[in-house]
Amino acid sequence: IARFGEAGRCIRPLNQGWWTYELCPGQEMNQFHVEVEKYVVEQKATKTTVQSESSSSTTSKNGEGGDKKRGETRTRTRKVANFSLGRYDAEVNRDLQRRGRALELPAGDAHHADAATQGRHYTYVEHYSSGTPCDLTSEERSTEVHYICASAASRTPTFDDDLHIISVKEGSTCNYEVIVSVPAVCPLEAKPTTKERTR
Repeated sequence: IARFGEAGRCIRPLNQGWWTYELCPGQEMNQFHVEVEKYVVEQKATKTTVQSESSSSTTSKNGEGGDKKRGETRTRTRKVANFSLGRYDAEVNRDLQRRGRALELPAGDAHHADAATQGRHYTYVEHYSSGTPCDLTSEERSTEVHYICASAASRTPTFDDDLHIISVKEGSTCNYEVIVSVPAVCPLEAKPTTKERTR
């Protein structure tokens, strides 16, 4: 996680319907819509020199009308409706670490993890605040990121990176919860309680 933040890198975006979500650990969480545009590039026909097999002379061809221009259709993407869901809150996160609250056990619901494989692995929590003001509440958007140990079965085949966003949920208006798979937290397994050992 730290190496992403130090390098200024972002985790590969997650597309959920109309919206796309992008997390840059230690920096910012963003929500945007990707729009695909088509445009035409005008190009001059390229001169080519052709060597005749029957003689040593050369002829030049300009392909369909010499200097006549031809258009090539290309596509490009751009971000529209771009919102910040929060910026990394260093003070809040330092306080969580100081109080031992940056690591917590999962709540056990389906959103936090696939319960069958998550087991009792800890999740690492980060807070992002001071995002784009919410249209409905006028409060700044905020995000709580949970880095979890996800099973191989829960990983999306299109993702090659070890870190990837599993899901984004708006728990309350303009307050978001993001689940990120990261193998680094898998060794952080909680010991069973006395009650669990005696079952």
